[in-house]
Amino acid sequence: MHHALCNLLQPVLERRFVARTYSCQVGKGTTAARECCRQLTNRHRFVLKCDVSKFFQQIDHAILLGKLGEWVGCERARELVRRIVASYSTPGDLPRVILPGEDWIEAASRPRGVPIGNLTSQLWGNFYLDALDHDLTERLEHGDYVRYTDDMLLFDDDKDRLWELENAIVDQLAIIRLRLSRPKSRLLATREGVPFCGFRFLPGLRPRILGATKRRFEARRHLLFRRHAPCVAIRRSVFGWYQFSKEGNTVGLLKAYTSWSFDPKKRRRHGRTRPGSARRVLEQQRIQESVVFEPQQQRSR
Repeated sequence: MHHALCNLLQPVLERRFVARTYSCQVGKGTTAARECCRQLTNRHRFVLKCDVSKFFQQIDHAILLGKLGEWVGCERARELVRRIVASYSTPGDLPRVILPGEDWIEAASRPRGVPIGNLTSQLWGNFYLDALDHDLTERLEHGDYVRYTDDMLLFDDDKDRLWELENAIVDQLAIIRLRLSRPKSRLLATREGVPFCGFRFLPGLRPRILGATKRRFEARRHLLFRRHAPCVAIRRSVFGWYQFSKEGNTVGLLKAYTSWSFDPKKRRRHGRTRPGSARRVLEQQRIQESVVFEPQQQRSR
């Protein structure tokens, strides 16, 4: 049902999307988003990274239905959309965005949130931030911009310009009851590396995989080993990781993974070193070299 509804709504909603809006579109997946990020990283000095706090959990039902009602003309499709949206609601313990002059009780009574796993949620999440895309690219005339769902990157060579754009983003998000995640949203120099879609991009270099992404893969592989998963499941997991990682500079990482044990205990034991062990290894190497080369020096004399 969700696939059938997306087949009906996607051609209508995608007409609104700007060119650099990615996710849940044919030909605009993670690979295309990373390529766009790589080109913009090579072109500019600074980047403003913006991440929406609890994006799918904070989507307001009334605002979403109002936006979809402007573009969906079929009444039966509207009714199906209303039933899907009303079937899920975020618990009330998550902090809310309260507009100026609004009553807290009234704001707490508004239903919000869509399931992350639904195919319709991915499409609606893209459409929910479509007005922000048009405001940045048309009214503010900032074209060096890329968005993947709720992750936004704005590139420029002027820091003051990026701070102005951040204030505009905060104002636009407040209208649709969203806010930025402050620990994740920050201004960076591109030479420090731009984290995006699991990779870190540097000017003039191939991207590298983020440390958190590597740790998630290692934890997943160790979990499969502890659960005595069949070799087919482990092979599929490793193959999926290979298809993902080959887009970056990961030749050394893949070679290291081939020599690692599936058991995390053995890997830690193999990599553990005692104080002074490196010094003893160097001393043994010097002794071996002296033993090997001393007879040759005597014969040369």
